Amino acid sequence: MAELSGKSLLCFKVATIVLVMVVSLVVLGVLLGSTVAFFSAMSVIFTDGLIAILLLLAAGGFGGLLLRALGINFFSNLLTLSTAAAVGLGVLSTTMIIVGSLFYVADNSSLWWAVVVFGVILFALQVFLFWRWGRRRPSQSDSGQSMNRWFILPAILIAVALGMYLAGAVIPAGMLGNLTMDSYDVLEYHLQLPREFYHIGRITTLRHNIYSHYPLGVEMLYLLSFSLRAGAYKGMYLAKMISLMFSVIAIVGMLGGGSSKGRIHSLSAAVLVATAPWVIYLSRIAMVESAQLCYLALALMWLKRWLDEPSWTSSLIIGLLLGLACSVKYLSVGFIAGPVLLVMLVAVVVRHGREILRVFISAAMCLLVFSPWMIRNLASTGNPVFPLAMNVFGKGYLTEQLKARWQNGHAPGYHKPVPPPEDYTPPKQKLSRIDRLFAWTVSKKPYHTNPPTGLAIIVIATMMVLLMMIRPMKVAPWYWAVFAVLLMELLIWMMFTHEMPARFMAVSIIPFSILAAGIVEFAEDNIKGRKKVAGRLIFCMFLLVASGNLLSAWGYHRKEMKLLGVGEGDAVAPAGVSAETIADNVLYYESVNELAPGSQVMLIGEARAFYFPENAIYATVFNEHPLETILRRADSGNIISRLKARGITHVFIAWAEIQRLAHSYGWSREIAPARLRKWFSNCPVIAQKDDLFTLFELGHLPQH
Repeated sequence: MAELSGKSLLCFKVATIVLVMVVSLVVLGVLLGSTVAFFSAMSVIFTDGLIAILLLLAAGGFGGLLLRALGINFFSNLLTLSTAAAVGLGVLSTTMIIVGSLFYVADNSSLWWAVVVFGVILFALQVFLFWRWGRRRPSQSDSGQSMNRWFILPAILIAVALGMYLAGAVIPAGMLGNLTMDSYDVLEYHLQLPREFYHIGRITTLRHNIYSHYPLGVEMLYLLSFSLRAGAYKGMYLAKMISLMFSVIAIVGMLGGGSSKGRIHSLSAAVLVATAPWVIYLSRIAMVESAQLCYLALALMWLKRWLDEPSWTSSLIIGLLLGLACSVKYLSVGFIAGPVLLVMLVAVVVRHGREILRVFISAAMCLLVFSPWMIRNLASTGNPVFPLAMNVFGKGYLTEQLKARWQNGHAPGYHKPVPPPEDYTPPKQKLSRIDRLFAWTVSKKPYHTNPPTGLAIIVIATMMVLLMMIRPMKVAPWYWAVFAVLLMELLIWMMFTHEMPARFMAVSIIPFSILAAGIVEFAEDNIKGRKKVAGRLIFCMFLLVASGNLLSAWGYHRKEMKLLGVGEGDAVAPAGVSAETIADNVLYYESVNELAPGSQVMLIGEARAFYFPENAIYATVFNEHPLETILRRADSGNIISRLKARGITHVFIAWAEIQRLAHSYGWSREIAPARLRKWFSNCPVIAQKDDLFTLFELGHLPQH
């Protein structure tokens, strides 16, 4: 099909953008299912969405400045532009952890708005310089490549995916991800930790929430969102937009960083990632995996450049991206940084040791970017990677029982709860690692509710690997590197993760998509005669696969909405509903949030504290509960009077959650349900729901 250029190209681009916007809004409206929900969603998009764009521009300003220091014009192509944005988000995150840890400024809206505005100014200044001095120079990677009408087909698919992204981004936190229990992590620490930091005014480690010792690179951006919106509840949707932002950056980076021979390969890979059910799912909830996907995608794109022509610049950028990946999740060390660095080292060995210093530069840069989190843990616990490697670096402040509970709960294979309850019986059947691999691959039990990776893309990627083995000299070294990264990810996931959670392997979407899209390039290079026709036929096959991805993600969205009761009777999607409304109207939270000002509640068994009052006292199952601490102290009086002496006016006991925890990770016998019922049996009951929860009041008791 004829290529477009000049005014025709400009008109085509404008028309494509308009089409994407229209299709995405139509999909958004259809998925939300009502006019009320649609306009509520649009109010979120036009407020938090616009702030997210400003935040992205500010990130581009800071990241672009850093790339310029490395001698790169970040406007040169889509890869450098997306890298600037991703690195800039890392700069903002690192600034937040350093400044917020040293000073009480985590809740200072004026300060952080000034930082964002400064970043936007930097971006605008660099745009002006590029327009003034560089616009007449053709870019290094995009020169000679014009868009053609083939782009309209993937643009429609990407527009549908964008509508699905937005349909989840405008749903309140914790209302998506319930089919896989991922909402638990969102409310327990991904959003709760930055909420506590905002309330305190400073970033610190919290001994009632063990996850405060995790690398919190994305959570720092959530905290930034809360600061910009002057409140955790007001910044909830902006935080969710950040997950979407990382996915968009990854897709743009893959679009601009793939094969240098043509756009069909890059476009195929980008479309597969954009429509992948896992990517759509993770972009809709406030978690960190979308950031992992982003940094891995960009690192692999830069790895291609490094393999073609090693340079100090590409080595530094790869190390920077790997370090940022590690700063958002410990697992990135094994799933992203380790495999990529090992591939670089093997490449150097194959080249007889040349450029080995550049590998060390990448590793050093990775360690440098990751170091603030290790220094923080070293200072607070003596263990730089706490709560990992406790047998090597020490258990910090944890008791032996809590140490064993953490290790059993996160070790590969099956382990009993610590301590096991009296009525505990081990599961009759546990799936093997191979069974879990196939269950995750084809979306059967125990992951039947999870967004599947998609069997089609795995089959196509496997075909590419077979072609690589049949004709190894006809394939670029980059594909072997990507395959090696994927293989290491699969092995680490199978051998070292507890119960092989499917979400942990979502990062494999990137190498799977690159390998699958490699079929296009392989066909163009090796099919004699009508190469373009063959390539386009294969590209059409990819569009069909992407369509299947969207259907899978669409079905999963429907399941999540059904779980919320949407579509039954008069129920509509809770798009744009404020966090305050959830806290005040959902039965599980409302009784606590309706307590009189000055009340203080202790949560027992419940650690999903985001919708509870900000002064609520709680602890995760891996931390010593404050009630246990009170019991061990030699204070006078019974447990009720000792609680009241510490200003606690109410106790919320989540009976069902205690039961679940006792049979999974373990629950302390010191605060077992039987003892709790005995202690609080004479306390007035403010609210209760079957065996789900009971809210007791301590303030109206006779003096003992």
